Amino acid sequence: MYRKLILTLPDDNLILTPNRRLALTLADSHHALMQKKVNKALNVSALQDYLQSLWLSLGHSHCLLSSFQEQLLWQDIISADTKDDLLLPAHRIAQQAMRSYQLVESFEINLTPDDILTHTDGETFLHWLSIFREELDKRKLITRASLPKKLMQEHLSLTLPKQITLLGFIDPAPVIKHFFDQISNRSSITWYDPKGEEADTIRAEFANPETEIKAMAAWAKQTWLNHPDPNTCHIACVVPNLTEEKNRLSRLFSDMLSDEGDLFSEKPPFNMSQGSALLDYPMIKTAFDCFKAHPNHRETLLISQLLGNPYITSYNNPEAPQAAQADTQIRRHDITTISNDTLLITLQEGLDDSSESPLFKRWNAYLSYSLPHTLLFPSEWNKHLSALLAHLDWPGQQPLRSDEFQLRERWQASLIEIASLDDLLGNISQQRYTELLYQHLSQTVFQPQAHRAPIHVLGLLEASGLSFDAVWIMGLDSNTWPAQAQPDPYLPTHIQHQYNLPQSTAQRERDFALMHQQHISLGTPSLVLSSAQRHDDIPREPSVLINHIPLATDDWLKSLAQLSPSYLKWCDPNNLLQKPESHGQAIKLNNRPLLGGSAIVNEQAKCPFRAFALFRLHATSPKTPQFGINAAAHGMLVHHALELVWQELKTQEKLLQLGASKRQEFIQQIAQRVIAQEPNLPKRLRHSHTLILETTLTQWLALECARSPFKVKETEQKETLSVGSYRIRVRLDRVDELPDGSILIIDYKTGMAPALTQCLPPHSTENQLPLYASFSRYRNKTIGFAFGVTHRDAMGWSGLIQAHQHKQLPITKVDSLKHDGNPLSWEQLNDFWKKRTLQLLDDFTQGVADILPIQANLTCRYCQCRSICRIGLSK
Repeated sequence: MYRKLILTLPDDNLILTPNRRLALTLADSHHALMQKKVNKALNVSALQDYLQSLWLSLGHSHCLLSSFQEQLLWQDIISADTKDDLLLPAHRIAQQAMRSYQLVESFEINLTPDDILTHTDGETFLHWLSIFREELDKRKLITRASLPKKLMQEHLSLTLPKQITLLGFIDPAPVIKHFFDQISNRSSITWYDPKGEEADTIRAEFANPETEIKAMAAWAKQTWLNHPDPNTCHIACVVPNLTEEKNRLSRLFSDMLSDEGDLFSEKPPFNMSQGSALLDYPMIKTAFDCFKAHPNHRETLLISQLLGNPYITSYNNPEAPQAAQADTQIRRHDITTISNDTLLITLQEGLDDSSESPLFKRWNAYLSYSLPHTLLFPSEWNKHLSALLAHLDWPGQQPLRSDEFQLRERWQASLIEIASLDDLLGNISQQRYTELLYQHLSQTVFQPQAHRAPIHVLGLLEASGLSFDAVWIMGLDSNTWPAQAQPDPYLPTHIQHQYNLPQSTAQRERDFALMHQQHISLGTPSLVLSSAQRHDDIPREPSVLINHIPLATDDWLKSLAQLSPSYLKWCDPNNLLQKPESHGQAIKLNNRPLLGGSAIVNEQAKCPFRAFALFRLHATSPKTPQFGINAAAHGMLVHHALELVWQELKTQEKLLQLGASKRQEFIQQIAQRVIAQEPNLPKRLRHSHTLILETTLTQWLALECARSPFKVKETEQKETLSVGSYRIRVRLDRVDELPDGSILIIDYKTGMAPALTQCLPPHSTENQLPLYASFSRYRNKTIGFAFGVTHRDAMGWSGLIQAHQHKQLPITKVDSLKHDGNPLSWEQLNDFWKKRTLQLLDDFTQGVADILPIQANLTCRYCQCRSICRIGLSK
C-alpha cells in the first residue's frame, strides 16, 4: 500500500505514524526495497516519539510525565480528596480519571461548571482536574496528552523538517490536527490518504469461535503454502478481541501449524502481537514473590512455590531433590504460615553438612537479610529488592533463553521507572513500595521480540495501516462489530455528543469500525471476514457491516478441510481427547492383597491411567496448607464420632430411649471425646469444630430416629475380600442388621453422594458399595446399600434396595430401574458388579493404563494426575 510512496519521498521528508509498529514496518520495507543500495535509512517515527523529541530539544525545565507517573499523581489526588472512602480501588478510579483528562486535552474541551450542572460525577472530576492542573504547574510537570498544546505555544522555537507526511492515521484527535495546521506555514504537511482498489472480499460463518479459529489457522496455512515465495509471504489474522482469545489462539494455531514448522524454521511459522502484563511472566512473578514473601512469618504456599521455582532452583541441578523434599515437608505441617527457623530446619533435614549446601546457603542469606522498618525512597527500596534477589541467585543458574533475557532487561527498565518516582512520591513504606511494584508490573504490558514469521496474529488497531498478502478478520458478529458504545462516566453526555468523542455513541463506533474495515481492505488484495453463530450457547448474528458481502462457497470451505488431517480431529465431536494406548508391566500375583483397596476398582473405571499413576507409580500431589481443617480431616472426625455413637448405643431402640435432652447431652460428650483425641487440631479451632460436630450429629441422629428398627452390627470393620484370584482390603463404615436378619451396608459421605447412575450398567464408575455388596461375607444376606450423606446442605440417604425392603429407608427400589428397556433385579445387578469388578482388576493388574477418562468433565476436573498425563495438551 505504501511501496510507491516510500520509494519516491525525498530524503528530507519525515514520515510520522500513529504507532511504533507501523514505523518499524515501513523502515524494514524501505530497507528491503532498496536492497542496501543506500546508506541512509528511511526517516520515519511514531508521532508520540517525535513530539517528545521536539519537547526535549527545547531544553524546557518542565518534566514530561510517563503514563505510570501520571496515573500515580491522579491516584494521590483522588485518595487525598476522598480520604480513601471509595467503592473501587483508587488506582481504578485514577485510570478512568486519566482517560477522561486525555479526552479533554485531545479534543480541546474547555470544561466549565456550567457544563456539569446536575452531573455529580462530572462535578467531582472537574474538582480533581483543577487540583491536577495545579499540581502540574507547581511541580513543573507536563503530560503526554497536553504535549501538543505546549508545543503549539512555542512552535516558533521548534526545529522542523521541510516536509512531514502523516501516514496511517484514520481518525486523528483534533489537537493533533490543530498542531500540524499551526506549523504548516513552516513545514509542508501532507496527510497521506492511500488509494487503490478494495480487496477481493468473502464472508464465512462458523458454528462457534473454536471452529472459526481453526478454520482461520487452516486458511493461513493454505495461503502461505500456496504463495509463490513462502519466505516473503505476509499474512494477517486479525482478532478484535485478541486479549480474550489469546490463549485459545496460541493453542489452536500451534496445533494446526506445528507440522509445517520445518518449512520455515525451528520456530512456529506465526507470531502473536498480544503481549502480557509483566507480572504474568513466571520469571517476573518469581522476583516479585521473593520480595513479597520476606516478612518473618511467610505464607507457606508462597514459600513452597519459591522452593521449586526454576528461577531459583534449577531442575537439572543436584539441589532440586533437596528443594522438593523441603517443599513436601513444609506442606505436611498443614499450616498457612511458616517461620524462618522452621524453614531453615526443614531445609537442613537430610543434609550431612548444611554449610556445604548451596541451596541452604542461599536461603539462609535470603532469610537473614533484614529490611529496614523506615520510610525510604523508591530507588532505595529497589536496592533492597535487588539484594534479596541476588541472595537467591535469581533468575537462576541455567542459561537464559532469548525471551527471558529480554524479560530481565525489561525488569531492569521497570526498576529505573520505579526509581524515577522519588521526586513524585518521596519516602514511602515497604508496604507502599510493594503495592507500587505490583501495580507497575501488573499494568506494564511486555511482549518479547517476535521472530520473523509469515503469519501474524494481531489486533484490529495494530493491523490498520499495514500491508499484507492476505487478511482474515474474525469475530465480526453483531455484538462485537461495531463495538458497543461506552460513554465516559465523568464527562456530561451532551459534551460527548457535541465533540463526537470516541465510544460516546453507537453511530460513532459504527463509523469508526467502517473506517478500519475499509482501511484494512485497501492494504490487501484478499480479505476474509468471519463470524461465529454461537458464543457459549448464545446465538449471535453476523454484523450488519459485513452482511452485504457474499458468503464463501462450500468448495472453498472444503479446501480448508483437505489441507490437513487435523481437520478431521476438530470436526469430530467424539474425538476431543488424546487416546493413546499405553500399558505397563503386569503385576505378579501372590497371596498379598492389592495395595489400594476398593479405590483401585473405582479409579480404573474412571480412568485407567489415573489408577496406574496412583496405585502403580504411587503418584501423589503435595498437600496444600489451608486455614482450619480440610474436607478429608473433617470427614474423619465425623466418621470417628459416628463410630463412637454406635459402639455405645448398638441399636436404634437405645437411641430412642435417650429422649431429647439426654440425647443432646450424649452428643456433646461424643463430640468432646472426638475433638480431645485429635492432638493435631489447633487450639483456636477446637471449640468451633466441637460445635460443628454437635450440629452434624444432632441432625443425623434425628434421621436415624425416623427409620424402621435396626441394629448396628459392625462399624469401621476391616475385611479382606476375595475377588476371583485377587484379594482386596476394605473398611466397611457400617453394617446394619434388620429385624428379619437381612443386611444393609452403609457408607458415610461428608460431601455429596455420587449419582446412582454411576453404580449401574453398562459402565459403573462408583464401585465401592457394589464391591462390598457382592463380595463381603454378608453378600448372601445383603438386600441393599446406602450412602449416608452428612453434609449439612444435603443430609439424607441415597442408595439401592430390594423392593420388598423399601420401607426400611427412603432410597431407590432396584426394580424401578431399567437397563436396555428391561427392569433390573438385585440378582442381575450382583452379576453385573461381579463381572465388572473382575474385568477392572484384570485390566489393572495387566497394566492397562490408557488415558481414557470415561467422563472427562468430571474425572479430569480435579484430578491430581493431569500434570503427568497432560490430557488435551495438544488441543
